[in-house]
Amino acid sequence: IKLTARLYDQCQDTFAQLGQFLSNNPTNNQSLKQLPSFEELSTMYHLKADSAFFLLRTKLSDQILADCGGKADTADTEAYVKSCEKTMSVLSDQVKLMYTAKVWDKISPRLFATFWALSSSDIILPSKKYTMEIERLEK
Repeated sequence: IKLTARLYDQCQDTFAQLGQFLSNNPTNNQSLKQLPSFEELSTMYHLKADSAFFLLRTKLSDQILADCGGKADTADTEAYVKSCEKTMSVLSDQVKLMYTAKVWDKISPRLFATFWALSSSDIILPSKKYTMEIERLEK
């Protein structure tokens, strides 16, 4: 049992290293271009959604940036949003095939795909607002 647990831990570590490797140098990374699609990862390689999205996060953000001209600044927010919608629409269609219709009664495929495609660094913390509120409360 110890050997099996050790092998499992080593596989998890290797998987985490692969994810780090893919995310460390995302721009024009040949490895990202060779990475299979979500559909292939889930059907051919039998990866669960969390694992597949872990590997695909960087590829998805690169794809979104490429579709909107390579910039994610506020000046071209509309193009960025359209690019996100296009990418997430394709992913939503692929995610629908993973689970039964009963699952989609509780959560939409679009929300599911968006949730797993985002990482914790995608959350913007309104630090100015928090600082102002803390100062207001301290007075």
